Amino acid sequence: MAENGHSPAEWLDQDVAMIISGEQVVRVVGRLEGVSDWGASLTVPLDDEVEGTETTVFYPWHRVESVRHAREDERPSS
Repeated sequence: MAENGHSPAEWLDQDVAMIISGEQVVRVVGRLEGVSDWGASLTVPLDDEVEGTETTVFYPWHRVESVRHAREDERPSS
């Protein structure tokens, strides 16, 4: 997978890792589906044991602390 571009808008359909803040701070890894002025959408696996169980989740920018390309060892198995 080519990791080109310098902003999340250029990373669509690539695996990314996001740090999300709320009651707890968590790292979420998934495929970047969309980016807007309001936030970003990721498709994330629901169950690592069951293939094909995934959902798309929207994260508003005020909850996103950072976003970067996912490392190979972080990527969801295909």
